[in-house]
Amino acid sequence: MEREEIFESKKHLIKRIKKFTKDLTLTEEELDVLGFIAYLQPINSKKLTELLGFEASSCISSLECKNLIMVACHHWDDDSELYGTTKDFLTLAHLKSISCLPAPDGKIPRYSIEKRKEPNRTFLESIDIHGFKCFKNKTHINFSPELNAIIGPNKVGKSSILKAIKWCFSKSKPEINDFFTDSEDIATMDFAEVKLTFSNGKKNEANFTIKRRIKKSRESKILEERFYNENRIDYSELDKRLDLNTLYKSFFLFDEIDLSIDDVNYPVFIDMLNHVKNEKQCIFVTRKKETCKESDTMIGVTAENDGLPKIIEVKM
Repeated sequence: MEREEIFESKKHLIKRIKKFTKDLTLTEEELDVLGFIAYLQPINSKKLTELLGFEASSCISSLECKNLIMVACHHWDDDSELYGTTKDFLTLAHLKSISCLPAPDGKIPRYSIEKRKEPNRTFLESIDIHGFKCFKNKTHINFSPELNAIIGPNKVGKSSILKAIKWCFSKSKPEINDFFTDSEDIATMDFAEVKLTFSNGKKNEANFTIKRRIKKSRESKILEERFYNENRIDYSELDKRLDLNTLYKSFFLFDEIDLSIDDVNYPVFIDMLNHVKNEKQCIFVTRKKETCKESDTMIGVTAENDGLPKIIEVKM
């Protein structure tokens, strides 16, 4: 964004803040500083002073006390403090994320929330898990083609869903801990299987499935089978037919990736999700309500009385 566009956009932001805040306790100088930080973050005090034409340090201190800005990081060269906005700033300006800051014409950019019913790309439509890890009973889970948030308490099987997807693609040798294990970590089932159903987003072409199954032999050896559309197939032939590496890259799997993201960078993460979902499917485990709000489908995982996972799906 050019200098003139920033100045013009900042005017609309300040006007917006005044419109939505009845008892505004910010001075005009503080609003100016806040506006520049919003559009140019991360930015240091020296650069702000140059843009404003007056010393910005007192306004910065005041805005920090009001929890509207915070130190996001330090400059790599002179180690000066670089400032960014907080969640309270977004609340003050009635904005969903930093990407929704007013444009030079005053309009608020918005991401389309229209669901892609038939996206023209391959995506994972569903998974069936039976006997794998903590999933003793056959469990079916549907996914949306865009953002899927997996939520629930600790140790109920959220991460095991992601592991099941990876396991179906993996060439690694099966292990005893791939089978369902009880509370004492003892494998109590003699088979495990995971089936993935994919949609390629084309009306005239049918979905396809890949499945991995393992079972114990009488000699306590672990036998393995692979399936393509329910027909038995070797891994090498399956890879040759589908290019498993490319198929695996058609979606993202995140396991609580947002847990360590700070308040300043969290809006950037949300923006990333909204951009990425137009290109690739995302399936992620999260604990944050804000991340769940961005999802198209929430997959709740709870524990039954017997301790086994129970799936609750909610379309947003």
